[in-house]
Amino acid sequence: PGQVVRASLLLEGVPACQLGSRRLALAVQADASRSYRPSLPAGARRGGNIPPMSEPPSLRTSLVADAELPSVPSESSLPDGSRAMRRSSWKVAVDVPPEAPPATRPPEQKKWQAAATGQHGAAPSWRQFLSLCLGATGVVFGDIGTSPLYTFGGIYLELGIDALAAADQQTREDELTGIFSSIFWVIAVVVCFKYGVIVMQIDHNGEGGSLALMQVVLRAVGTRAAEPRLVGFTTALGMIGTSLLIGDGAITPVMSVLGAIEGLPVESDAVLAWLCVAILVVLFGVQSFGSKAIGLVYGPIMSLWFLVICALGVYNTCRYSAEAAIVARGFNPYWLWHYWFSGTCRGYEAWKSLAGIVLTVTGAEALYADMGHFGRRPIMTAWFALVFPSLVLQYIGQAATLLRRPELLADSAGTFYGSAPASLRYPLLALAILAAVIASQALLSGVFSVLSQAVQAGFMPRTKVVHTDDKNKGQVFIQSANLLLLALCIVLALAFKTSSALAGAYGIAVTTTFVATTVLLYLVLRRAWKWCAGSALLVCLPLLVVDGLLWSSNLLKIANSGWVPIVIALAVFGVLSTYNWGREEEAALLLAECDAEEGAASSDITSSLRIPALEAAVRACGYPRTRAVGIYLTPYDWRVPRSLGTLADACGSLPGTIVLLNVRFEDVPFVPAEERVDLAVISDELGLYQASVRFGYAEPLNAAQGLHATLVAAKQPKLSALLAAHARLPTRASAQVAAPSVHYILNRLHHIVRPEHGPLCRLRVSLYKWLKQNECPAVAFFGLEDNRTLEVCSVRSL
Repeated sequence: PGQVVRASLLLEGVPACQLGSRRLALAVQADASRSYRPSLPAGARRGGNIPPMSEPPSLRTSLVADAELPSVPSESSLPDGSRAMRRSSWKVAVDVPPEAPPATRPPEQKKWQAAATGQHGAAPSWRQFLSLCLGATGVVFGDIGTSPLYTFGGIYLELGIDALAAADQQTREDELTGIFSSIFWVIAVVVCFKYGVIVMQIDHNGEGGSLALMQVVLRAVGTRAAEPRLVGFTTALGMIGTSLLIGDGAITPVMSVLGAIEGLPVESDAVLAWLCVAILVVLFGVQSFGSKAIGLVYGPIMSLWFLVICALGVYNTCRYSAEAAIVARGFNPYWLWHYWFSGTCRGYEAWKSLAGIVLTVTGAEALYADMGHFGRRPIMTAWFALVFPSLVLQYIGQAATLLRRPELLADSAGTFYGSAPASLRYPLLALAILAAVIASQALLSGVFSVLSQAVQAGFMPRTKVVHTDDKNKGQVFIQSANLLLLALCIVLALAFKTSSALAGAYGIAVTTTFVATTVLLYLVLRRAWKWCAGSALLVCLPLLVVDGLLWSSNLLKIANSGWVPIVIALAVFGVLSTYNWGREEEAALLLAECDAEEGAASSDITSSLRIPALEAAVRACGYPRTRAVGIYLTPYDWRVPRSLGTLADACGSLPGTIVLLNVRFEDVPFVPAEERVDLAVISDELGLYQASVRFGYAEPLNAAQGLHATLVAAKQPKLSALLAAHARLPTRASAQVAAPSVHYILNRLHHIVRPEHGPLCRLRVSLYKWLKQNECPAVAFFGLEDNRTLEVCSVRSL
């Protein structure tokens, strides 16, 4: 270009990047209005022949992030100096000369890009908002909403079923008042305050969950090199929280369904187990419809459920008004203090009862994990307007009933059904079965959300993620995860057969997730929100005390099936940590190779990793050029894939036209056709080109709408002319036509273990190799099954 433009890259949340032997310090730019893109050279046009910029080669070609080696060539692709930066979270601030002030050049942004950043995103109408509230009621609150079915039974399972009936009247009053006070304040502190007021204010691109908190902290910390221990600790916490949520997601459907159908007049546990399997198959089978459609079906059922338990609570409160007035004293926190330090259940017995009280907040972690499906406002509106008041009234009614009729604890019908009028027993049973079956939906939707985040963050192999609603990116479905969860639930149902045998598994995973979330919340307050240590501790320390008490009380359950979610969580954590470790090892190897290439200045095409080196190698090598068009997929638009040099060395020739193709997935459902493809010319003389293809998250890639069809339909005359006549494999009759053939070349890595590694490292490399081999094949992922596609395998040692 005629003038030199000095640019500083300000990447939000991306670790420090190494430019050869030099370091580029990264900062966070908060003011989007100060973000600009370099103007194109005179005569250049978007999508046309854009000459390479004349900055030093290392500025455009050596940008490597420490942990940014995506398995899917998409959102993590680094920016090319000749094109605008596309991701809304990355911004290029350009320091231009005084004669061209930044204010005269506003950032060029299309409407579809603005939608991704929310600039053109209109607020939902009141009908849409009510629809989201209804869906959230059906999907998010099933687990926590069915807790009244078993909470008091679970509490007195810890204290002793006969303890209440054997006590005198004054003791029963103090005990039930203290229990209700514990229930109310645990719900108020954990759900209303911790999640509703604080945690759900934090999101990562609209998503919630442990990984979202982790990403917010890492974005604030910036570089791994600056604080490696903090980055490692935060990453481990995020993976632990995600693993525990998945472990809980495998337990909850089995517990919910078994607990619901055990009220049926069937004596055989084996028959109940197989009936549970049949219901689970149906439950998992409808997941592909998406949380929006499921919520519209489940929403009215769960709304009816909450209205019924609210009415039942009011009925019992009015029926036993004197007892209800005594129990209502529990709203005063004094009775919480009295229960713990002065009452008959003080000390150890009060601590043991927390293992049952925690059942009132199981599913609270799903509120945050499901935030990407419905959003914070609809979820919290449904909670405070319907769910929370219904639960509080129901618990008051049950406690008042127990105060008058303590013998209900030993009744086979249970406290919940015993407090209902006899004429409504069976209709209530039918509704409770429906609600209990729906209860597992909150965890299932949350598991899909966190797994989608794990794939994007690089903790999971490449997986097909289906977006079930083109207006809400957070509503996702993962078929492979759905099948694995179904298989795991079937095994648990057939192995344990009854909900009582699996009851010990409830609570330990949830409470450990609570602890991890609170620690991550402290890190967010300190690093992202810039709170002082005193203010952050003032908020988080009381929450950590509550979470720690709930967690410690559930440790007694580990021997009694509490080990089940722990084993599942450990297996998931092993997968997440191993895949993350493997990607970091690959990133370190790539960084070392880039440094070696910069220092060697070799013209060997097999070792060319960057575009200037490729251009020099093509000029210097003596390989003949064929009439073929070679389209090489690369995860970074600055990087030359290994497959190019490997195939050239094996065949002794190079395609006459070489296109380095980078695929990006934007934060919008659909990308307009005119903005779909950008083509940059590296060298017309050498036939070297760069192409960038953009897809929205809701656009499926298959043989009909894959990469080849997209490139053919693109409004790029040069590219379309090369590809239009070769959309399919040539037939036998046309095989002898002298026309350039089009090949798509993908690179696949084969990992081997270094000889000096020990048994544990060998096991880890083997697991990482297995994960890479079983991820979604790139050929199917990009819809290239019907085209000339080659996969070139490169061997890499870890």
